[in-house]
Amino acid sequence: MTGVYRITSVAREGAGNVMVELDSGVDEADVQEILGEVRSRVDNIPSFPALAEQPVVQRQQPRTTALSIGVVGPDDDSVQASLALRELAEKVRDEVLLRDDVSQAEVVGVPDYQIDVEINEDVLRQYNLTLSQVAEVVRSENIEVPGGTLKTSSQDILLRGSNRQSTGSTIAAIPLIKDAGGVVLTIGDLGEVRDEFTDDSAISRINGRPGLAVQIDSAKTEDIINVGDAVKQFVDNYDAPPGYELIYFRDRTDDVKARLLLLVKNGWQGLLLVFVLLTLFLELRLAIWVSMGIPLSIAGALAVMYFSDQTLNMTSMFAFLIALGIMVDDAIVIGENIYVHRQMGKSLRDAAIDGTVEVMPSVVTSVLTTILAFLPMLFMTGRLARFTEVLPFAMIAILLFSLAEALTVLPSHLAHKDGAGMRTATWLFRPFRFLAVGIQYINRVVSSVLNVFIEKLYLPSLRLSLRFPALVVCCAITLLMVTVGTIRSGIVPYIVLPQIDSNFCTVMIAFPDGTPERIADEATRWLEKAVQQINQESIDEGLTQNPDGVVSALHRTVGYGASTDGDVSSGSHVGSLTVQLIEVGDRQLTSQEFVQRWRKKAGDFLGADIVSFGSGPRGLAGLPIEFSLLARSEDIPQLEAAVTACVEQLEKYPGVHDVTAGGRPGKWEYRLQIKEDAKAMGVSLAELSSTVRASYYGEEAMRLQRGRHEVQLRVR
Repeated sequence: MTGVYRITSVAREGAGNVMVELDSGVDEADVQEILGEVRSRVDNIPSFPALAEQPVVQRQQPRTTALSIGVVGPDDDSVQASLALRELAEKVRDEVLLRDDVSQAEVVGVPDYQIDVEINEDVLRQYNLTLSQVAEVVRSENIEVPGGTLKTSSQDILLRGSNRQSTGSTIAAIPLIKDAGGVVLTIGDLGEVRDEFTDDSAISRINGRPGLAVQIDSAKTEDIINVGDAVKQFVDNYDAPPGYELIYFRDRTDDVKARLLLLVKNGWQGLLLVFVLLTLFLELRLAIWVSMGIPLSIAGALAVMYFSDQTLNMTSMFAFLIALGIMVDDAIVIGENIYVHRQMGKSLRDAAIDGTVEVMPSVVTSVLTTILAFLPMLFMTGRLARFTEVLPFAMIAILLFSLAEALTVLPSHLAHKDGAGMRTATWLFRPFRFLAVGIQYINRVVSSVLNVFIEKLYLPSLRLSLRFPALVVCCAITLLMVTVGTIRSGIVPYIVLPQIDSNFCTVMIAFPDGTPERIADEATRWLEKAVQQINQESIDEGLTQNPDGVVSALHRTVGYGASTDGDVSSGSHVGSLTVQLIEVGDRQLTSQEFVQRWRKKAGDFLGADIVSFGSGPRGLAGLPIEFSLLARSEDIPQLEAAVTACVEQLEKYPGVHDVTAGGRPGKWEYRLQIKEDAKAMGVSLAELSSTVRASYYGEEAMRLQRGRHEVQLRVR
């Protein structure tokens, strides 16, 4: 198939997935065509393992986690308390989805519902039953079968055999043993029916109490700030049952708000500085019309972005900030040249025309060279290009609109005296006329100082440079060498994408697959204790005025782990912690410093495959150090040895930590074979495997639809 960039396959216990990444230039129509082709080829695979689920082929839509709702329950670890907490979490998920701004919410890190029919082996022998027979009885009794239509003279009546049950208590009432004497023994009489969860490990505690997390995601077309505000309002107004409470944590919206406000603040400051500088060196009227080009250019760029399906995000806002000082350069040159032609005694119209035409070639060339500097970014490929393409797009749109405004609109305003609009503004601001008088006085003083600077310093320096050009070249080369030296020596650090302070930190720990839940539970408890110690230190050292410290929420899980790198794992060997910090302005401890203290206090974990600390989302840059080792399928042992050697060597370097490697080994397994004597008795490996599967894993009787959940009914 054309358009495929990379195919990544991962196999793990009981499941596997294949991810097909497409080239960045593939359009929507081709994406749908490739999706259909992949689905068709997967459907034609005849060799899936027995009892395998139907494969699911779907398009992965980009989503961003906005924040998580913590549903905290009473300090009770019983099964009934866990079921009640799960029921409330599901209710919270359903209700938050009713908000107009929220479209995606899911309860994460929880096991699936499952109904287990457990019958003792002695009871099975007493009544000469097998697990398969019990499962068959459940299938035959727990049914919903249409029986046709009864036609009468007045109406048609549907016939249906209906005894479909979906809860443990009603399943227990299904008759299992019947005899001619009228004795009926139900499933509940002979065994136990547990309507609970699967046997997967699942420990989830929030602030030291049992709790579940409802993760709220936002799609590409949704405003993450609106999503966050809607969820926070929902949490604040929610009337939780007695003993329960709702909190929110892992909040990314505060980070986004802070950075957007910073960009807006810098933008207004830049606009004000541009206007002040223009006012100091040019006349007030000229400064006003030159500054008016800034909002006009931004408005034009926003219109282009709207009709080209681009969004106003942090990247595009950054582009506006970069362009703020550039977009007025052409207007300043043209406006200043028109002003010079006025000083020659020309009329306003002639000065506007002659001044614009004279510098138009150089202004156009200057803008085009800047556009050419950003143009290659439009042709970037890969994952990073999907996020940064708006930066050159917004920059080029702003520059083109500013050029058009400077060549057409600005000369038109400067070609005549004040119109009705300017006269109206002058009349409205008449009480502030004294400010104009003061500005004109400052303008004259600054102009005098500038003239002195030109006459006494600039012109002599220019004459000296023209007289000794070799000296100028040598000085330029010297400055270049000094600049490069300060960077290469580390005096001026170089960071491509600096880590920005965040409001949450995470750690994921994973032991070898098959490690008991107890080990991961103890490790996460130790990490939780380290967080509490750091929080107390922040109070003792005066790093915050908050009496509760820098930590506002703590979520600990076992059986499910997610790191800031996007790595998500599950199993009894996995655990994770998420720490929500208070606002950046309310603490003197950054998230990076918190992680450093956390890593130091936690120490080493013997036998752990992964211990990954992080703060905030990783972003576009990925891991600081990341590389892949490739080998043919027949060279897997050599590849695993090379991976182990690389990990051991990397861990020896100072400052290198959280070294992880893919392709971790799975659990140990016992493989069954039939003895020679058993073969003569007619016992097959299929029968033996089926019996063992039914005893340990359970015989699947059926699947029940209960609300939005598909519940497995197993007999074992």
